[in-house]
Amino acid sequence: MSERTLAALAVGAVLSCPIPVQAQTQDTLPLAKVRLYETGVGYFERSGPLPAGGTRLPVPVGHLDDALKTLVVLDADGRSTVSGISFPSSVSRELGRALAGLPEGEATPLSLPRLIESLEGEAVEVRSSGGLLRGRIVDLVDAEASGVERCVPGTAGPERPCTLRQEPTLVLLGENGELRRLVVAEVDGVRPLDPAARGRFAAALDAVGDGGARSRRWLEVAAAGGRAITLGYVAEAPVWRSTYRLVLAGEGPAGLQGWALVHNDTDEAWRRVRLELVNGQPDSFLFPLAAPRYAWRELVPPTQDLSTVPQLLDRTADGMLWGDEIGEAYGAGGLGLVGTGAGGGGRGEGIGLGSIGTLPDGVAASDLVTVGSLASLAPAEGVEAGAIFTYAVGTPLDLGPRSSAIVPFLSGALEAERIAWFDEAGAAARSAVHLTNTTGQTLPAGTLAVFADGGFAGEALLSRTKPREERILGFGADLDVELTEVETAERRAPRAFGRGQGPVELLEHYYSRLELRYSIANRSGSSRLVFLDLDYQDNARITGADRLGFDTERGQAYAVFGVDPHAKFERTLVVERGLVEDHSIIDCSAEWLDEMARDERIPAEQRAVLAELFRLRTELAAARDRAEDAGERAEQLEADLERVRESLAALSSARGRVARKLGVRLERIEAELAALEREQRAAKGAAERLQRELITALSGLRSPRRVVR
Repeated sequence: MSERTLAALAVGAVLSCPIPVQAQTQDTLPLAKVRLYETGVGYFERSGPLPAGGTRLPVPVGHLDDALKTLVVLDADGRSTVSGISFPSSVSRELGRALAGLPEGEATPLSLPRLIESLEGEAVEVRSSGGLLRGRIVDLVDAEASGVERCVPGTAGPERPCTLRQEPTLVLLGENGELRRLVVAEVDGVRPLDPAARGRFAAALDAVGDGGARSRRWLEVAAAGGRAITLGYVAEAPVWRSTYRLVLAGEGPAGLQGWALVHNDTDEAWRRVRLELVNGQPDSFLFPLAAPRYAWRELVPPTQDLSTVPQLLDRTADGMLWGDEIGEAYGAGGLGLVGTGAGGGGRGEGIGLGSIGTLPDGVAASDLVTVGSLASLAPAEGVEAGAIFTYAVGTPLDLGPRSSAIVPFLSGALEAERIAWFDEAGAAARSAVHLTNTTGQTLPAGTLAVFADGGFAGEALLSRTKPREERILGFGADLDVELTEVETAERRAPRAFGRGQGPVELLEHYYSRLELRYSIANRSGSSRLVFLDLDYQDNARITGADRLGFDTERGQAYAVFGVDPHAKFERTLVVERGLVEDHSIIDCSAEWLDEMARDERIPAEQRAVLAELFRLRTELAAARDRAEDAGERAEQLEADLERVRESLAALSSARGRVARKLGVRLERIEAELAALEREQRAAKGAAERLQRELITALSGLRSPRRVVR
């Protein structure tokens, strides 16, 4: 296509020229190629020798806007001349009714009397039981006002052979000037004599008919030259979908069959059509072009109230003055028509699965203690030449109208390993396949049926996969393989400290070595590859597995173990990580700070700050203890004081030595309580001062530029 010459510019520019209307008897160019996209559109090409007078394209009304905004004319040498493209105008339902004089509103039934009423003033030919008449329609009088009754037989019993029923009538001004009244029920047909009136009725029927959007329109291409030409255009089409068959055959590459489900939803049969399937999502939108558009104009009323009918048309001045009803003769009216267009968009689907592990609250990957990156295990990203990938179906396709087919678009080998997949130790194993796309083509998303051991093994969903990308797809349960965690041991070594976001937050950067011992059992008679998901950060290094991998789709690292038939053994994974944990210097223990201040693996300048934090934290703990102790003793004295007061109240009327002793005790307790309150206030004040000093000391902590693991 790139070697062809564009023989026409934008269709909008072509349609702005005077266009000769071509006859409807010209041949239609055969459909040669269909390219289907994932966004719900198709590119259709018609190719063949161009007749001397031009050609025409069958386009459903609903696809007319798409065809007009995308139609392109291509030929091999540029000698064909296209002078224009014409088509019947599309109108909205409302405009179609208005043009034909039909009642507004889709709910209003279009009965014969209403259709006749819309022809008032038109020259018509009326065929009725009285013969054929020509004239102009004056009025359609409804049944209640017509004064005409018709005998309807067989409805009143034997005594009354018929029932009189009022009927609407048609008033016709004949060609000889005679006014005739015809019963509408006896009218067999009414034919407008003006071709323009018949055209307005045809346009209205196109607009209001239930099949209007599906009815066919003809785009007439006026051309000369007689050379071979190609006309291409975009129209709405069903989305093509892919489905795969993966055949596992022991060692070596697996066989992959890709099938595409396509649909011909048109009324035209596809004969020897070249089919192309596009794995990509170019933008495509809906935009109204075919229907005439009208601008809105402001309705400005006249300065005087003027009627659209004469005041004395059917009334006298006396009648108007003394109470005759005028009706709605006065006032000005108008009709405005506006149109709106709605934009559309594409749709795409994707399939994903998986989760990523998390660390305990307050623990994250350290940016100072660097161990390694599990993401570096990921293979190189697949690349494509352009934004889309096109599959050309090798054999021309025959497909009847309103039919569907499933056609092969891909067949070849790719790397695949059958595995037992664990998302965590102790979980049930999944039968799965580890794929690497070695086909050199992008694989669209679709279903995947797996065949192994001479039959069907299970199904999975394949997400869009570029060349060299890997996927792990589970397709069933594996009941023969178990993987459980036997023992876990962790050793951590602090490396550096830093300040956190909050004023009292202390960050501990440390090296963690986690040893995980697993028991793996394979009860089947065939060997297994066991994949175990690893819930660890990127800043980690793992040893002990046969190999490691990283699933970029799920952001998940995994370990791989090979297991012989009927084998059971234990393996230990060593996970080394650089982590950071936040502590509060107000709440952490003084013993931990002392331990960190003595650890020579921490830089000397940081140990000095930690020692000062230890001193202040020790004094802070002592001040808090004093305040707490004073508070507890004060609570006891307050209880004693309450009991003494109750005893004095009971002895209020007595005098003697007991009352005097209680009074002395009361005074002593009150004095002790006052002293404890002073002691508690002093201890709290000291704690607040020491807390401020802790924050000041923490602000002097400087993070090292580099930390050696």
